[in-house]
Amino acid sequence: MPLTSDQIKTIQDKFYWAIDEGRFYILEKSALSNLFTSPTANGTNEGVRVYYTSKASHFTASTNDAHLETNSEIPSQFHEALCLKVISDAYKIPGDTYNLQNAQYFDQQYELQIREAKKFAKRNHTSTGHIIPVSY
Repeated sequence: MPLTSDQIKTIQDKFYWAIDEGRFYILEKSALSNLFTSPTANGTNEGVRVYYTSKASHFTASTNDAHLETNSEIPSQFHEALCLKVISDAYKIPGDTYNLQNAQYFDQQYELQIREAKKFAKRNHTSTGHIIPVSY
């Protein structure tokens, strides 16, 4: 059941989240004071499940070939899709390699890979972890 706007407003007034130095923090506003503490439920620590979407960081260019040794944050099963897109775009460049039939073929193959990637993304990928409450 979706939350009402009043429920969302109450949650936004009571909780605060932040990302600092690659760490995710959830804080709860104390009812007695305006201080934020780690969230608790009835005085007991309960787990919090967080869903998020991650984007791979861009490769950085450097003067030497060190960037060629960098691993991609994109899962290896999708590297072929990236290659298909590059090949397709290369066939669209005017010149000796210009060939729209080949570009269309590689675009279709790329789209098939994208569909598979979307199916993969919708699977329930969970890993175990614990958020340990800490008082600030």
